Amino acid sequence: MWWWLGIAWAADPAPLVAKVEARYAAVKTLEARFVQTVRSSLYGEDVQSGRMVLQRPGQMRWDFTGDGRQYLADGKTLTAYTPANHQAIQYPYTPSGADSLLQSLDRVDELFQVVAPDPQPADGGILLRLTPKGPDQVQEVTLRLGKDLALQQVSLHDLAGSVTVLDFSEVRSGHVVPASTFQFSPPAGTQVIRTGP
Repeated sequence: MWWWLGIAWAADPAPLVAKVEARYAAVKTLEARFVQTVRSSLYGEDVQSGRMVLQRPGQMRWDFTGDGRQYLADGKTLTAYTPANHQAIQYPYTPSGADSLLQSLDRVDELFQVVAPDPQPADGGILLRLTPKGPDQVQEVTLRLGKDLALQQVSLHDLAGSVTVLDFSEVRSGHVVPASTFQFSPPAGTQVIRTGP
């Protein structure tokens, strides 16, 4: 009988989603610095930082400054490089989690069930809670954009109960990115392991 109480806590997401999709419809590239905070009941809290570059369709690069890890996708293959192990593992790339969202800001309504918390940010930005419509490694995603619709934060709750928060700064979009950005060149002595078909 108290079902109606929940109505006051959610705004109509449709106009907010329409603004986001219109803003990113023609944007093919996105680049930013990030701070990644991972919280897990098993491993505690881990904070890393770096730079990421994305280009539609299906290309991405995440460089971590702390341990030098790299994740690159050229549209077909994902390479996970760990300098400490002198090892790079390559396997077929299917965007998921943060990559899936950031590659699809022009198709939010198509890929996610959307809730818009009420009130929205006081600074005029947009806050959306997203649940993937299809299979994914994450259970829920929270997306925060600034007043100018620039990317600010993505929070991911995965199926294992861990929470990953990505805070973004120095965001650029729509610029030309060299093709070499998404190509992995193994340093000398790196073992490259290919998996999958």
